[in-house]
Amino acid sequence: MKLILVTGLDGSGKSTLLNKLEGISVNKPIAYIRVPKIDSELFRHNEMLYHVTVFINRMHLEADHLKKTQLKVIALFSSMLVFKELLKELSQNHIQVVFCERHPLIDTSVYAKFYSGKMDPAGLSQDILTDIESKYSNEISYLLNLLGIQKSSDTNIFNLLNYIHNWFSVNQKHELNDLKQLFGVNLPDKIIYLSASPHILMERLNKRDVLEAHESEEVFEKLIPAYEKILSEINVDTEKIDANSFTNLNRIFEEIKESFSTY
Repeated sequence: MKLILVTGLDGSGKSTLLNKLEGISVNKPIAYIRVPKIDSELFRHNEMLYHVTVFINRMHLEADHLKKTQLKVIALFSSMLVFKELLKELSQNHIQVVFCERHPLIDTSVYAKFYSGKMDPAGLSQDILTDIESKYSNEISYLLNLLGIQKSSDTNIFNLLNYIHNWFSVNQKHELNDLKQLFGVNLPDKIIYLSASPHILMERLNKRDVLEAHESEEVFEKLIPAYEKILSEINVDTEKIDANSFTNLNRIFEEIKESFSTY
């Protein structure tokens, strides 16, 4: 199974490109994984995995609704942690090509440093933790099992967020080998990196209803070098696209469409 990553900062056109590709009729089993907003219906036949993806999507929505960055951290981390299981499930269903929006070994290394100071479980009220635990204890237990964490006197949701906090904030384990150990996945076969200026990105994002914690020109100025660094350090076929212009996005769409038969 071939894995193609479409990545870049928010507003660079990742979703636009993947949505257009998904609309193409092809005679080859192709799937699309978007994280942390996962298409749960892709995994409906695996009941536990389906419910875990629903939990992740709910945390993503609740983070915006309650303006709690810790919930966004849970959604992002959980989607990366379950990524290996998503790929395994798709492979068992004879999918030959997967296009993904974000990847555990690439995007985690970029965003972890920004979010590392926003992961402390103490930032969530006991009421929020109790509510999540009462609704999603089984789903969180599944994620803890992937991490090899044994049951303790603390709640599952506290244990999960505390693990994330210790790994990324306390121990500062952001490097590629750390992430390989944590997530147990390989690098993608190909990377399409959409690059655009922070000003252009914010012009696009300001048209949306909700901005996320990392969505500002100041933060983007710091995240762009982080992307450039990780992409320069790995040995993966990478195509960098100037995404300041939608003309270039249309061009890469046409190129990928023409290449479907070779994947």
